[in-house]
Amino acid sequence: MRTSAFIDASNLFYGGKKSLGWSIDYEKLLAYLKEKYDVKTAYYFGGVEIHRFPFDMAFRLMLEQNAFDRAVVLSGDGDFLPVLKYLRQNGKKMYVLARSRRTAKEIKQFAASEFRDFEYLRELLKRDDEETV
Repeated sequence: MRTSAFIDASNLFYGGKKSLGWSIDYEKLLAYLKEKYDVKTAYYFGGVEIHRFPFDMAFRLMLEQNAFDRAVVLSGDGDFLPVLKYLRQNGKKMYVLARSRRTAKEIKQFAASEFRDFEYLRELLKRDDEETV
């Protein structure tokens, strides 16, 4: 299965150090996504255009839909629900990885058993150079 990850940087930032009390090590995150989900391609959306990729994540999910069989979406933003539903209806396997308390209930209901709470990945993904709060 071809697997792509779509990372909402602002969601991770606000779900990271500010609210989790720990910072995400993005190298560890990428290694985790490769090992757990066999991610081959990861897109990182930071609110600015990088390498000629538009910053709108929903657009990129739709644009790349023929390049993946399953997607790991790192965002709990309810605005993505229509796109996620569309992709699932068109045969795509969808996983959502986000902070439970900051994830829209509609997203958690949609993902159901394919939802992973970022909080439980702390020991795997936190930066080594900091203490947790």
